[in-house]
Amino acid sequence: MQDPNPATSGRGFERLRAADIETACGVLEDDARRLNEAFACWIRTKMPFVTLKSALTLDGQLALSKSQQRKRRNWITSEESRAEVQRMRHASDALLTASAQFSPMILCSPTAAACRAASAFFA
Repeated sequence: MQDPNPATSGRGFERLRAADIETACGVLEDDARRLNEAFACWIRTKMPFVTLKSALTLDGQLALSKSQQRKRRNWITSEESRAEVQRMRHASDALLTASAQFSPMILCSPTAAACRAASAFFA
């Protein structure tokens, strides 16, 4: 994948080749595009790459009713889903929660060795 930044695009290849280092473009390109998706979005549009995460119950609710919460755990998502969300949060540069009624998000590394509370509230 060539660098999407027009200020530097192609010059990295040129410098490597000038140093007699073999280069190839297009190898694992789909993987490279996914890996650099947020950076490429910023370079092309000057806007952040945004991922929206939401969870709904089958009847379209954002959370269980108070009576259902008393009967079972409060989660409406699976353990696997929550682990994937932690991976997504870990890969993000910023997190936004839309309402002060929610507790601060806990951002954990995939290994759960380090966690930190992160919250941003907007009226």
